Amino acid sequence: MRFLFFGFEKMGLRNHIQESLSVFLSNQSFEQNILYTAAAFVVYTLLEQKLSKPELDAEIETEKLYALVDGLAMHRMMHPERLPAKRIESIIDQHLQGLCSP
Repeated sequence: MRFLFFGFEKMGLRNHIQESLSVFLSNQSFEQNILYTAAAFVVYTLLEQKLSKPELDAEIETEKLYALVDGLAMHRMMHPERLPAKRIESIIDQHLQGLCSP
């Protein structure tokens, strides 16, 4: 989960989102995909807090964030020497910043 919050650290939202996500996930059934649920929560939190670009399509952006994090995690497991954790954080940070209004 650390990677999902990296992009919000600079915006001062990291702690708020971590606490809210904990409450949110405690109310969800574990049959749901936790990674998808976390991605949706991040995207919808951006919308709710009015931090996202106005034209943001929440469903598409949730899928994109989910695919990005899932893919990076897979690459990290398969080739840890090729993709250091700092690089993964940078990629996710850039993606999240791209969802936000300037």
